[in-house]
Amino acid sequence: MDVLSANPYAMFLRLGEEALKSVFPGLFRLSSQKEAMIAKVRGDQANSLWDLRFSRRLQDWEKDQLNTLYQLLSVVLLDASTDDSLQWKRSKDLTFSVKTVYST
Repeated sequence: MDVLSANPYAMFLRLGEEALKSVFPGLFRLSSQKEAMIAKVRGDQANSLWDLRFSRRLQDWEKDQLNTLYQLLSVVLLDASTDDSLQWKRSKDLTFSVKTVYST
């Protein structure tokens, strides 16, 4: 499994090309921390604890998804020296331009 690396002040973690909110849409929908920065939901980095909160108690099948998410998050390394950035996937250099909007 690849190690995910993220800036603790970013809002979304990515798993390859997809944001985790897209991989786990049901959990994201139930999250009461949709706007929280990673640093706010990441507890003790040494113990890989995450403080994820939901708007209601999770059903058993949702707990299975949460366990899978926790397994993915267990390898996340937070690096405050890494800058958070936006990327425009329609461009080869990942930067936004009006031309890329009309060329696709």
